[in-house]
Amino acid sequence: MKIHGIQFGFMFLTLNLLLLTGCQPAPQQGSGGLTYPTAPTPGNEIADPRGFLFEHRAKALEIVQAAAESPLAGLRTNALEAAQDMPEHARDMLAQGIRDDNPAVRFVALTVMGKLRLSSLIPDARARLQMVMNPYGQLPSLLFAAVR
Repeated sequence: MKIHGIQFGFMFLTLNLLLLTGCQPAPQQGSGGLTYPTAPTPGNEIADPRGFLFEHRAKALEIVQAAAESPLAGLRTNALEAAQDMPEHARDMLAQGIRDDNPAVRFVALTVMGKLRLSSLIPDARARLQMVMNPYGQLPSLLFAAVR
């Protein structure tokens, strides 16, 4: 296999860069400059895991609820999908999602409603039936919710 000049130059630069910087990955940073360890190590164990999880679950719930009220439809759909893991708080978010003007948000709300088997929201969903139909005349999300 013959290596052309450009390919050789690229390989040479890559090798030099690796030798100069080393092969260690850069530390990961999340929002706000906080670092998040991927696994517990002998210095970063959590003293009270239940308290830690409770505290962070409350923060996660706040984030999901704020996203459910976002002006961006993508954030609202993501919040409704995340509500699947918080069924005790999902009902109000899903009821709001069913009444949303965006068809993608309504679709996700009805699908999550079916996954969580929230039959109490079906009357509200039926009232918005015409706003859920796709160009093929199918109502997959509503059928999914009704069958469950």
